[in-house]
Amino acid sequence: MVWLAVAFIGPFVVFYLIRRSTRSPGKRLRRSFQSLGVLIGRSFREITNVVGAPKRPVGPARGRILFQWVAVGYHISLKFTTDGICEGVVFESAMR
Repeated sequence: MVWLAVAFIGPFVVFYLIRRSTRSPGKRLRRSFQSLGVLIGRSFREITNVVGAPKRPVGPARGRILFQWVAVGYHISLKFTTDGICEGVVFESAMR
């Protein structure tokens, strides 16, 4: 009887644990960005001190540089001036 319960419930527990563990890096990154509050006007160094280095720099184009932070379950792109000041969020995506 116990083995039957384990056989039924086991796969659901494994699925839940895998799903939770794969999304945690994205959740941590998202919380780090949220802890900064308003990003506009913050320096590149100030942001990277909290959230870490970006994964993909793109640019420069038209005097702006786009930096992207990517983790499983979360992706954010920020636009910076060539002086390293954030002008805002260009793209943000989070899995639920």
